Amino acid sequence: MSKRTCKVVLLLNLVFFKMVRSKTKFWQMLGGGPRLRPDLFGPGQDEEDFFVFDIWLHFLVKP
Repeated sequence: MSKRTCKVVLLLNLVFFKMVRSKTKFWQMLGGGPRLRPDLFGPGQDEEDFFVFDIWLHFLVKP
C-alpha cells in the first residue's frame, strides 16, 4: 500500500477503507487523525469527540 499523506486543517471523522497490515502504521494514522478543536462549530461550541469508521475492523481483529 502506498503511503499518501496530506495535512487537513478541518477533519471531523476518520475512515479506514483499506486494510492496514502494520500495527505501527495503523496507530500512526489513528493518532494523526482528528484533533479536538475549540470553537469549531461557533463561539463556545467546541468539538468534544470524533468518530472512527473502521470498515476492516482493525479494532476487533487480532493479527
